[in-house]
Amino acid sequence: MLPMYLVKQNFNCKSIGNIEEHVRAELDKMGIQKKVFPGMKLCLPYGSRGFPYGVRVIRTIIETFKAWGADPFIIPAMGSHGGG
Repeated sequence: MLPMYLVKQNFNCKSIGNIEEHVRAELDKMGIQKKVFPGMKLCLPYGSRGFPYGVRVIRTIIETFKAWGADPFIIPAMGSHGGG
């Protein structure tokens, strides 16, 4: 029999405040806009399982990419639950 281990996770649960503003600031900080061109198709894999405020985050990313002239689209990213 394989050994089993007890694992404990601790998450820093600090409050972000305005999620949309924070997402835009992080995209700016990463310099992604320099790599996005008008008309560019961008695939965004997204799975919401266990991801609080995921819809707000992905919506903000899509709106930001569209404002930069890109054409983003979503594909499901659910691992084994999505058949993958």
